[in-house]
Amino acid sequence: MGTKDKLGRFSVGKGDVKLMPRWGARALFEPETKIKKTSSNPGLASLTLRKKLTDRLRKRGIVDETVLNAISVVERHQFVDSALASMAYEDLALPIGFKQTISQPFVVARTISIVRELLSNNMSEDELAQLNILEVGCGSGYQAAVLSECFGKVTSVERIHPLYEKALKNCEEYISKQKLKLYFYDGKSGFNDGAPYDAIFFSASLEKFPDELIDQVKNSGVVLAPTGVNTQYLLAGIKDLSLSKSFSISSYDVVSYVPLREGLDRL
Repeated sequence: MGTKDKLGRFSVGKGDVKLMPRWGARALFEPETKIKKTSSNPGLASLTLRKKLTDRLRKRGIVDETVLNAISVVERHQFVDSALASMAYEDLALPIGFKQTISQPFVVARTISIVRELLSNNMSEDELAQLNILEVGCGSGYQAAVLSECFGKVTSVERIHPLYEKALKNCEEYISKQKLKLYFYDGKSGFNDGAPYDAIFFSASLEKFPDELIDQVKNSGVVLAPTGVNTQYLLAGIKDLSLSKSFSISSYDVVSYVPLREGLDRL
C-alpha cells in the first residue's frame, strides 16, 4: 500500500487512492447541526477568539507555527456574512452564498501545512516566505489572506463575480501591499499570467487530478487538489521531470469540497 511519512502521506501511483487517511473523515465533515449561535461580537473579542482557534488547531495536529500565526492574524469574521459573524471562529465551514462556503480553519491550516512541508526541502523559512502561489477559487478571500501571510506572492482567481467583488474588499490590505492579486477568471485550467508557480491550491473539488497544469508549476512545485466524485481525496502532485508522468502523486485526507464549476458567472 506504500509507506506513510510524518505528514500521514502515502506514496501512490496516479489514480490509486484506496488508502485510509491519517486525519479521517470526522475532521473535515463537521456537521452543521453542531453550529451554535451566540450573541458575542467577534469584532470586540477577535484576538481572544483567534487565539482559542489556534489552540484548537494545535490540539488537532497543526504544528507549523507560520501557518498558526497566519490563522491568528487574519480576522475571519470579516470574510463571512454579518449574520454568521458570531460563528466565525468556530472550526466550521460556513456558507458565503452562491452555493459556496468559506473553508473550515482546520482545512485551510492543514492544506497550507502540507504544501509548506513539501516545498521546504533545502529551503529556509525566508525562502519559503518568497514563493509564488496560485489559488483557484478565492470565494470571499479568507484562504487568500492566510496564504498571503505565509508566502511572498499570491495570485487568486474567482469565477463568481459577486464573490470576486467581496474578496477585493476583504483583501484590500494584502492587495495594497502587493502581496496578493485577485482576478475575475475561470481557473479550471489554471492561470498562465503568473506562471510558473511554486504551488497551486484548488479550493474546489475536481473529478480527476489536473495533470495538464504541469507547465504552470516549477520543477519540484506542488499542485494540491481535492479529487474524486463519490469520495474526495486530498491529492498532492509534485512536478518531477525525471518521471514520465511528470507528477509524483500522493494521497492525504478524505475531504469534502464543493465541486469546481466552469465558466464565468456574473449573476
